[in-house]
Formats: sequence, C-alpha cells, structure tokens
Amino acid sequence: RSGTAPRSGEDIRALAAQHVIHCFEQQSRNLKDLAGQCTLFTYEKLCEDPSGCAEQVRALLPQLNDLDFDIRLRIKGKYDERLRNMNDEQIARLGSADRTFIEGIFKTRRELFAEFGYRL
Repeated sequence: RSGTAPRSGEDIRALAAQHVIHCFEQQSRNLKDLAGQCTLFTYEKLCEDPSGCAEQVRALLPQLNDLDFDIRLRIKGKYDERLRNMNDEQIARLGSADRTFIEGIFKTRRELFAEFGYRL
C-alpha cells in the first residue's frame, strides 16, 4: 500500500509477492484441512458474481441468510462503491521491471498459483 515503507534493505515488491504466496499457502492448507466444510471463490469471481458467492457461503452456513456481497462500502477512506475487479488498474500501475521482478518470485510457486486457477 502506498505510504508503507519497508525496513532498510527490503524490497517492497518482494514483500508484496511473498505476502501473496503466503496467503495462497494458507488458503491451500485451509482447503485441505477443512475439506467439505468450506467453499472457494476467487476475488475475480466475487467481483463478477457477488450474489453467487454469497449463495456458496449460505449453503455452508444457512444462518447467514442475509449475507450480501453486492453492497456499497467505503474503502480505505478513498472510495465508496460496489465490488469491482481492480486487477487491471493495479497491474497497470506497475512498470515492466516491477512485473518481471514479481513474476520471478511467483514462478518459484507456479503450482500454487495453478491450484487457484491463476497462470503467470
């Protein structure tokens, strides 16, 4: 996030890429440990079909009968809107050297990305 400074000698791109990998590793463990007791949808799917994703959650927890992902939210004090996929905007903010650097880290865990339907 803009304004967050890494510790001396750390590369913010590496920290961000490693954070993504860590999140995927944790979710992969969750899927194995909670098989049959969880559901999976990606950020992209949530943005594309918030009602369908809410229904997936409600299928596991009917008590959440009023769950609604298709609402307006104030986010980071910067905008107030419904869910929308911001991937293209965020990726466009990276230079080609940044994308190459990050992809180099992601390539070390290509199989993990594939597990969630992502390709590099």
